[in-house]
Amino acid sequence: MNGDERFARALNAAKWREETKRPIRKTFEIKDIAGRSIAGIRASDRDVKVTLAKPLGGAFAQFLAGRLPGLFEEFRSFEAGDGDSKNS
Repeated sequence: MNGDERFARALNAAKWREETKRPIRKTFEIKDIAGRSIAGIRASDRDVKVTLAKPLGGAFAQFLAGRLPGLFEEFRSFEAGDGDSKNS
């Protein structure tokens, strides 16, 4: 492969990367009642990531993990109904 062929191959690879779409990300900041950031949520077409603020992130993560199944059931009830949560 000569220099021109290598250049053409590299150019095509660069064009392909430019054309590939990156997932659209939405970010949300969650604040406590005092206005301090306690968590961040990043959502894309592929996944959702929750980041908990330190120093209570670990303890809050354990608390949240214990409550998550109930929250999920509440969400499912909310989605299945008319938009009003049955647990509120």
